[in-house]
Amino acid sequence: FTANGYVTILGDQVNPMVQTLFPNADTIYQDNVHINIIEPLWSVLESYLRARYPPPSSLTELANVLQEEWYKTPLQIIQDLYLSIPRRLQEVLQARGCPTPYW
Repeated sequence: FTANGYVTILGDQVNPMVQTLFPNADTIYQDNVHINIIEPLWSVLESYLRARYPPPSSLTELANVLQEEWYKTPLQIIQDLYLSIPRRLQEVLQARGCPTPYW
């Protein structure tokens, strides 16, 4: 996914949707990756994948390994990320649109 592709999606899809949903509002779109627990979960899976030797040698093997590692991911990691959402929301609000810490 490239920056240009992202900007195109924002312009072609997100902006018209926001204008439709909030026609009389002065709105600002903010991509809140910082409150999304999927991104850090992907990082966890990536670290598990990089620790494997030998690495997967085909897309099918990669899919199988990712599924295997997903099921081995400790539930505590997911719970901790979920419980961090209020803190992440507070950081986004305090930053007023500026960058926030990822974890």
